[in-house]
Amino acid sequence: MLVDLTPAVLDLKLYAGDQTAVVVRALDRVTKQPVDLSDRTWAAQWRRKRTSTTAVNLSVDDSGAASGEIIVHFPGDLEPIGVYDLEGTHAVTGKDTILTGEVLVFPDVTH
Repeated sequence: MLVDLTPAVLDLKLYAGDQTAVVVRALDRVTKQPVDLSDRTWAAQWRRKRTSTTAVNLSVDDSGAASGEIIVHFPGDLEPIGVYDLEGTHAVTGKDTILTGEVLVFPDVTH
């Protein structure tokens, strides 16, 4: 038996110059009810590669965390290829990374 403890994967295709917000809604697998995420401090970063030392801190809106909603904001000036993740840090249990993925940014036409 294999237990998969890796975060959910959501790969993104973004359009250069456009700011984007991704809404994450956490639901209990059995009851399908929202999971309270307000007991954590949330952070997200974008990097060119997972091993890159330079990161872009993404804006995280956790005002809806009690009802299972976290919003991650991506700026319009990211480089064409990268990766991101979203993690919550709990005071007792530590860090939980709940979402990750690749980011492809397509060049815009109108400058």
